[in-house]
Amino acid sequence: MSQSGNNLVITQRVSSFSDFSTALTANGFINGGVTFFGHAGIDGHDNSALFPGEQPGDANNISAINVGGLSNANLGHNITITLNACHAGLGGKRSIAQLIANKLQVTVLAYPIDMYFSSSPTPAIFSPTMVAPSGVPVIWFRMET
Repeated sequence: MSQSGNNLVITQRVSSFSDFSTALTANGFINGGVTFFGHAGIDGHDNSALFPGEQPGDANNISAINVGGLSNANLGHNITITLNACHAGLGGKRSIAQLIANKLQVTVLAYPIDMYFSSSPTPAIFSPTMVAPSGVPVIWFRMET
């Protein structure tokens, strides 16, 4: 948790559907935004999914199977959730980004393509020598106080 001007910023590691869901509801009212850094793709059921789970399995990931369990009770109506994860926007109306947007009734932004994270401040293309940041997956919250 840190303070930046009038904004309170909370960084929280998530490792399961339950962690992700709790992060949306247990940090007070969120009216600044939510950013997820992690993995996404297609799960074993051919569903678009976020993979915050460190272990495989439906209970550890977010897909059509359990997206209905997310709550917008502590989300401001005008917030934006940004999913920085490969293919989170792939599939349009079937994408995990769209499913989350429909359930939470907020704007969700996501890329339909591959992504990578690097310690290099000026990456141009992916290289096997690049090192991913430690501690992913993680979900970040920006809450205005």
